[in-house]
Amino acid sequence: MSAVQESRLLSAGRVSAEEEVAVGRSLRSDVAVCRILIVDDEETVAFALRDGLEMLPNCEILVADGGERALQILEERPFDLLLTDYHMPGMDGITLAARVRQLYPGTVVIIITAYGDDVLRKRAARASVRRVLDKPVELNEIRRAVLEALGRQEGARR
Repeated sequence: MSAVQESRLLSAGRVSAEEEVAVGRSLRSDVAVCRILIVDDEETVAFALRDGLEMLPNCEILVADGGERALQILEERPFDLLLTDYHMPGMDGITLAARVRQLYPGTVVIIITAYGDDVLRKRAARASVRRVLDKPVELNEIRRAVLEALGRQEGARR
């Protein structure tokens, strides 16, 4: 099964946590694994982010295609970090962030947006969003923000 097919199954909720390990996501059990959930309604963006973050050591990365699906995935297992787009149909990234922070206060939230202004930043701060990244944003900047939010340094292993 290809990584794209696997991620599509995961984002569609067709693979359980146990099956996820069986299809090749098993990581070293003696090392702490951080879980990152990427939420974006644009599949190409979501998978590009996933591919770009997969190089981070000891990270398990899943993709959801919207806020409601993200909340379903979060019900199934904890995540250390939520990386979400702001502008999505249905639930926007700020609303998702607020729900996640209320239900899962240990999950750090980073929002990526093309609509960054002072009003959005104030809303993000009220929702305890760790960081708002403005598009266009380089993948290296996203990696640095993720590592910083997880309390890691680039290249360091947990």
